[in-house]
Amino acid sequence: MDDEDSDDIYMEMETDDVVIEEVETEDLLENEISQFRVVTPDEGTCDPNLTRSSVIASTSSYTAQPILPEHEEILIKKLINGEIDFSDYNAQMGVLDDMIIDETDEIVEEEIEVPEEPVTATASSNSSNDFTNELFQSRRDAFRGNLTGRSVNKEGKVTRRRCMLPPALQGLMGEANLCYARGQTALAEKLCFEIIRQVPLNHEPFLTLAQIHENNVEKYMQFSLIAAHLNPSDMDQWIRIAQLAIEQGNVKQAINCYAKASKFHPRNLELRLRRIELLESIGEDKLAFRCTFSMLSVIPPESGDFLMERAKYVAKKFVEENKMQKALSALNCAYDKIPNQFKLEDLHMYLELLISTGSYKTVLDVLCVHAGLNIVINEDAAATDMYITMCDIPDSINLDFRSKLIVSMVHLRAFHLFDYLFDNITKFIDVEEAGDCYLDIAEALMKEEKYREALRLLIPLVKSQNYSLAAVWLRHAECYRVINQIDEAIESYQQVVKLAPQHFDARLTLSALLKKQGKYAAAMTVLEQDLENEIIDPCVLYERCFMLKETGNMDQYVDVSFFLLSRNAIKLRNSDEMTIAASIVKMSNKVAMIKEHRVNNSEPVDDTDVPEFIKSDNEPALENEWNLFNDIISICYEQKRFLLMQRIVLTMHTSRRFYAAYSRELDFLAVLSSIYTRDSNLSYVLGKEMLNKHMDIPRAWNLFNVVLQFSIDIRYSRYLLRLFRRVELLHITPAMIRANYFLLSGSYKYAINDYMCIFEKTKSPLLALLIAITYSHLGQQKFIEKKHAIIAHSLSYSSKYQELREDVAPHEVHYNLGRLHHHLGINHIAVHHYNKVLGYSSELIDKNREYLDLKKEAAFNLHLIYKKSGNLYLARKCLYDYIVV
Repeated sequence: MDDEDSDDIYMEMETDDVVIEEVETEDLLENEISQFRVVTPDEGTCDPNLTRSSVIASTSSYTAQPILPEHEEILIKKLINGEIDFSDYNAQMGVLDDMIIDETDEIVEEEIEVPEEPVTATASSNSSNDFTNELFQSRRDAFRGNLTGRSVNKEGKVTRRRCMLPPALQGLMGEANLCYARGQTALAEKLCFEIIRQVPLNHEPFLTLAQIHENNVEKYMQFSLIAAHLNPSDMDQWIRIAQLAIEQGNVKQAINCYAKASKFHPRNLELRLRRIELLESIGEDKLAFRCTFSMLSVIPPESGDFLMERAKYVAKKFVEENKMQKALSALNCAYDKIPNQFKLEDLHMYLELLISTGSYKTVLDVLCVHAGLNIVINEDAAATDMYITMCDIPDSINLDFRSKLIVSMVHLRAFHLFDYLFDNITKFIDVEEAGDCYLDIAEALMKEEKYREALRLLIPLVKSQNYSLAAVWLRHAECYRVINQIDEAIESYQQVVKLAPQHFDARLTLSALLKKQGKYAAAMTVLEQDLENEIIDPCVLYERCFMLKETGNMDQYVDVSFFLLSRNAIKLRNSDEMTIAASIVKMSNKVAMIKEHRVNNSEPVDDTDVPEFIKSDNEPALENEWNLFNDIISICYEQKRFLLMQRIVLTMHTSRRFYAAYSRELDFLAVLSSIYTRDSNLSYVLGKEMLNKHMDIPRAWNLFNVVLQFSIDIRYSRYLLRLFRRVELLHITPAMIRANYFLLSGSYKYAINDYMCIFEKTKSPLLALLIAITYSHLGQQKFIEKKHAIIAHSLSYSSKYQELREDVAPHEVHYNLGRLHHHLGINHIAVHHYNKVLGYSSELIDKNREYLDLKKEAAFNLHLIYKKSGNLYLARKCLYDYIVV
């Protein structure tokens, strides 16, 4: 209904005589309440021909309380008032989509409670005030329950109640129907809307409105849907709406209608089948299958063939999805109703499902009915296991039934009857023709940890011609391994590997058993895989790595481990690809750049010599592979195989699995490996990238400083200049790096400027020493003005260094001062400081001579001074006293 139409209707109704007066009992005086009397139901029932002006006082007791703000009421009022349209109503109430999306197919019976007979209050002077007040309160509470459309049953569950019209409004509803029959549709519509205003949850006015608008398909559908939703147990109404929806091409709405009808009439198969047919027509096969599954429980035994056909269909689908319990539930629905209609193949399927779900007692019950099994069971109430006292297996029982029976008895732990069962197996089951029955029973015994008994069935199998297969030998080997007969287990596992070379679990177990016996060479041979012809198992390769390490074959251990780790990485072919792998951070860009580089160089993009690996969930864990990676990197470092170390690290940069978890560690190792190989180009790229990422970490600056020491590329200078523009000049770390760089490159004036700035900020003795050294280098240049002043500055800062440092480390101070004066050619002062070093001793230096003692260095420099001056005796004496061992 349009907003304008609804507004016009209410505007007209305000001026008409059709008014239902609402009277609150709280607003009435006691003498006014006493004027009413209780009448019989017949007296209180309104005439169907009740006029619009005669309904004023008779409805007051039913509207004594305002309607509670229930969600349905609010939405219906908003719809009628034009505040929301029908699509919004559907979206909030879920009329269209609830059964399509949330398909549960629960069987829900509508609980309909008929309210008490209405009692109308009329004027009477004989009624007492107390009784009248109680009457009004009880009728008001009862009417409130009717309006809300909810009730609470004895279990406390809230259920829908059918909303009944009060007697006065029933008369008004009758008048609306008469107006419609007379052709007064406008007046009938107004009366329906007035009833909806007072009792929004009653369906009758919506049915009349639907009839009024039967020529308008859209409005007819809207009012019919609301009426059906308010009275969901009306199956015929839902069917009519569904048929109309199909005519309009709205199949989804028709499905919802059939779903609603089926919910309140669950045993109507026609509704369910029609719904399934519609679901299949729109491609909702999963929902159709679920509806078929839920339908099984309501199909009567009289439709046995149909029930059997549907149950088998559902069970097979569930078996394909590996949902054995649901498949069993489907067949149980049929077996509980029509057990006699189960054919032989149906029973086989049913028994298989019973065994797979552990329903072994039910297997015996089924076989007693269908196979003539005679069995005596004593169930002890205090015991958890069932005890089978006697079992008589008929000779004519089906072969599969016999094996399923024995499997069930094994799982029911009837081991005291095993000799009888074993004789029955060997007598009636031929191992060459039905060896799979032997295997099923043996596997059941193994699950119950009866391995020696299982071997009594497995030994004939492995000796047979038709069933001497890898799977049988594997069970045979497992039994021997568990009972600790290692030699027999090894022979069986060798047979498994021979028959099924791709059975890698058998290889691993066989290798472990051989290793346990000390046969490392044989264990290693078992783990070998043909890289060209076999699909490689990473678990076997991982185990072989450790076997190689235990045998001390480190070179092959590194190679095999690198081969295993690189299975998820790109095989780098040259230094250019290594640079790309190291410099680009994003993995997708890295792979794309490597492929583009190969295309530009006219190289094949993909590697053709890479073997294929098995994809399984049992691959080595990432943490274990990371430990293996660290181990082979350490071995490469110890063996000085730095080029291989660099290739391994950079290859792991192209592995998504590794780089996502250990990117920082891989970046650090890449810088180290490039430093060890003296690869100035790659070390610069890696060092710069690390410095940009971790500028606040001193280790990054230290590594980059190491890179600068063995490189003379001009790019470093330009990079540092750009870098120092981005960071604060007086920041100690970058300023020190830049000053050291200027010192090493011979730009002494720039180095002094930076050192001075840092020294003024930190007053560090190291900075004072560096300034003194820089001035000494500057003063030693050939073409320099004011050389004496520069040397004086050097000596001045050396004195500051001595003042700041001598109290802490006099040993170090005198050596550095002696070295500085020695460099400047002031030998007599250098001799003084060197002698100070030789004469100094302390407990700390004595404990750490390897790191702190400078006497050997001081003695050697002192011997050079004596030797240059011609005093060979003292020079020789210094060597003999402090250096010669």
